[in-house]
Amino acid sequence: MENPQASHRILDESTGIVEPALYFQKTLACETLQLITPAQSVSCSFWIGLVPPGKWTPQSLLTLASASELLLQAAREGVAETESLMVVDSSVQPPRGFYLMMQSTPPTMTAIMEKSRAVLDVIAAWKPQKIGFYLAESLLPLEAQFHFLTQVFTALSQEQQDRSYFYLRDPQSDYTKSMNLLLSVKEEISLQGGDPFLVLH
Repeated sequence: MENPQASHRILDESTGIVEPALYFQKTLACETLQLITPAQSVSCSFWIGLVPPGKWTPQSLLTLASASELLLQAAREGVAETESLMVVDSSVQPPRGFYLMMQSTPPTMTAIMEKSRAVLDVIAAWKPQKIGFYLAESLLPLEAQFHFLTQVFTALSQEQQDRSYFYLRDPQSDYTKSMNLLLSVKEEISLQGGDPFLVLH
């Protein structure tokens, strides 16, 4: 059977771009973090997003067919809520889950730590094996994203579970900056003694 991962190039700052099939033979137990665009379709039913206050109700968001469209619209036009919430679409199988964090202005380190703890609690409760993130740069600058993602992934790396992660790139953000962000998070986790993951694109 064809390796479903073989179509992706693998970026590893220690080895450069290598042959995917050979690389995965050696690292099958390693977690992966894949940078994706809104146009890509991935098999992930659990997403974490950041949203401002706005017009969308949770029910109306679920009328949007794709996860990327839902996350982009919620981040762009906001949600009619005052607190972070979990939105679940049980009309499909498997059910789609979206944990929508309300934007903090400004994004202080205290707020970032609180959000990372909340995300970890949600993940512990729902136990997804595939997790996607969408963090619009207009709502959370890349430096703040670095601190948030580092805190989340450092904690998750200690659980020693083979999860797959996806980072949905903000269409308004530079591709290279997004990739450098993920590689920086990986490097920081390694420096802190956590288990690193493969960064794919």
